[in-house]
Amino acid sequence: MIGPIVSESIERLEVGVDLLTRQLKRPLFIADDRPRFRFVSRTSQVVQILKAVRVVSGFHAYVSLATAGFVQEAFVVLRSVYECLEDIEFLDEAHTSGNPTAGQKQLVETFFAEGDHTVDDFLAGRATPRPRTTRREKRAAVTRLLGGFSNPERVRRILEAIANGLDGYVHAAYPHIMEMYGGTPPEERFHMRGMSVRERTDLAVRYLALLVHQALNNIAKLLIDTGNLDDANKLLDLRRRLEVSAEYKST
Repeated sequence: MIGPIVSESIERLEVGVDLLTRQLKRPLFIADDRPRFRFVSRTSQVVQILKAVRVVSGFHAYVSLATAGFVQEAFVVLRSVYECLEDIEFLDEAHTSGNPTAGQKQLVETFFAEGDHTVDDFLAGRATPRPRTTRREKRAAVTRLLGGFSNPERVRRILEAIANGLDGYVHAAYPHIMEMYGGTPPEERFHMRGMSVRERTDLAVRYLALLVHQALNNIAKLLIDTGNLDDANKLLDLRRRLEVSAEYKST
């Protein structure tokens, strides 16, 4: 189901992100009543690299779910991947401009502060949710970052359309749940153990190629910023191969 270039790209992305994580100082182990690992450094670069970890993990989960027929659940995972990629780009604009916005600072502060509280803290009223940077501000920054493209607004609209299309799966919208129904005997029931429908799986493949392409760009940029030019060029070469392939053009 998943094309060879997309599969190779995901494997190479994992190699690149693993390299990025190994360049960070090892996280500390906090041995209290809630044992956990935490990084001492709380920079925007750490946020980007950890978001990249979730991107690659999400791609692997997406392939497993979609291949097993759990297309609905796969799209939920892919929506979180999109969010991570958007955050990486959002912070990259701050690095490029050298003048971070209030929203970019807020994203970093909120990211690290969220690790300070548990579900029990929120239930007991010992913590309150922190304000989050809005999607509108993130997308405006991404549009500015894409200024070198011939039509950055078109690129932004495509990315926004992807996110909006996936939102219904996250929020369990009516039409999306009905996709789980098999309308002809003996399939006349809701399929809750996966459902192989060609139109759905084809759509899953197309969405994946779009976001893998975006990830190749974003993570290559992180590798360039950390001086890993050879690994960055491998991702950029995969991006070029993907762009001219049927795997990507079918989108």
